[in-house]
Amino acid sequence: MTSQSSISPQRTPMKSATKRLPDFIIIGAAKSGTSTLTDYFRLHPRICVSRIKEPEFFAVDTVYARGFDWYHELFAAAGPDQLCCEASTAYTRSPQFPRAAERIAQAVPHAKLIYLMRHPVDRAYSHYVHRVTKEVHPGQPIRWTFDEHVKSDPMCIDGSRYMDQIDQYLRYYSKDRFLFLFTDELNRDPKAVLTRIWQFLEIEPIEIGDEPLVSNE
Repeated sequence: MTSQSSISPQRTPMKSATKRLPDFIIIGAAKSGTSTLTDYFRLHPRICVSRIKEPEFFAVDTVYARGFDWYHELFAAAGPDQLCCEASTAYTRSPQFPRAAERIAQAVPHAKLIYLMRHPVDRAYSHYVHRVTKEVHPGQPIRWTFDEHVKSDPMCIDGSRYMDQIDQYLRYYSKDRFLFLFTDELNRDPKAVLTRIWQFLEIEPIEIGDEPLVSNE
């Protein structure tokens, strides 16, 4: 594991009560239910979710170029007793965004990381549908098969190579900083999964309704 001293300090932000950074981050995976998980977090009085749910700050160069003043503002509503979090699935698409893990480790070396994963084939196919219909050709019918699409755009496959993504973070974070979760468990028994999360974050549990929030976003 890379020592923290090997990380360039050039863009490390100064921390203060008014310039908050995430205490924990949902790093992925896309189309695995991260929006559902974020909705649950919004119910907890001890958690402040970033104003933009998926800022992609540490992944996308043009967003990172906005600087830490812009990023701090996303957590401006946080109270002093709240934990700050954000959820950007681009953080586990390392072939497309190779510097995300390094930048996160540089800015928040003590953050906790939550990785929500779905069956890799189901996730990749769902990502392909989203990618084609919402990003590449919005509003148009799908004209290419999954196999045809990934030959020129491997992002949907890359996002399901979970160990490859985890390895990027193990260069900077010890294993005890991770909580690995699975979409089917969240959908089947959200109360049990949330109990694990509250314990991981070391905050008191809250009661949630019996009707689960279900999304693969």
